[in-house]
Amino acid sequence: MSIKEQFGISVQAIMMRAQLKGIIRKNAAARFWKSIAANKKEEGLGSFAGREKSYRFEHLVFRLAAEEMVSLSKAANLAGVKPAAFREQLDANA
Repeated sequence: MSIKEQFGISVQAIMMRAQLKGIIRKNAAARFWKSIAANKKEEGLGSFAGREKSYRFEHLVFRLAAEEMVSLSKAANLAGVKPAAFREQLDANA
């Protein structure tokens, strides 16, 4: 697994940081930039699948229900789950 696949950091960003920090020499960086310029499609450099998931909406729905700003059935509907399952999750997080 490449760094790009695992962390979503491009090879170019890594090389630029390494060059700026003095980890690699300028002539090595120049060779890299020349080789990368010829590889317009970035073949062989890995890809980032982007598997992040935001939990902000779910947290807001649970907070609305916990503070009794909306009913449990309305919160469950917003969360896209059955009211019984939502109630179990709410009780488990309390």
